[in-house]
Amino acid sequence: MANVDISTNEPAYAYKYNGKLVFPTGKFTTTLSSAGLRYAIKNGHLVRINSYAVYERSIIFKDYVNYWHNLKTRYSDAGNVVMKEISKNFLNYLYGKFAQQKDIVEMSEDITY
Repeated sequence: MANVDISTNEPAYAYKYNGKLVFPTGKFTTTLSSAGLRYAIKNGHLVRINSYAVYERSIIFKDYVNYWHNLKTRYSDAGNVVMKEISKNFLNYLYGKFAQQKDIVEMSEDITY
C-alpha cells in the first residue's frame, strides 16, 4: 500500500471525493495497492511516493478453513442440514473479522520516484 501523487490522462485510479469514489484524470493524491502501484509505474503516472507500508503475506486461516470445510462436507454428505449450516457459518464469519489485520514489516515516508 502506498500513498502517492499521480498525474494521469486516463481514469485508472480510485479517489475519494466528497464521500464518493471517483476515477479522476489530472494530478491528485491517492492510495494504491501493489497492483495499482505497478500500473502507475509502468505507465509513467507516478509522480511521487509520499508513504508506503509493506506487509508480510501468509495464509492465516488455512488450518481453520480446512477443519470447518471438512466438517461441512461430512455433515452435508450425512444429510445433517443444521450442522452443515453451522459449519458454513464458521467458515464465513471469522475471516471477515480478522483477515485485514496483518503486521507491518516496513514503513517509509517522503520518497520521490
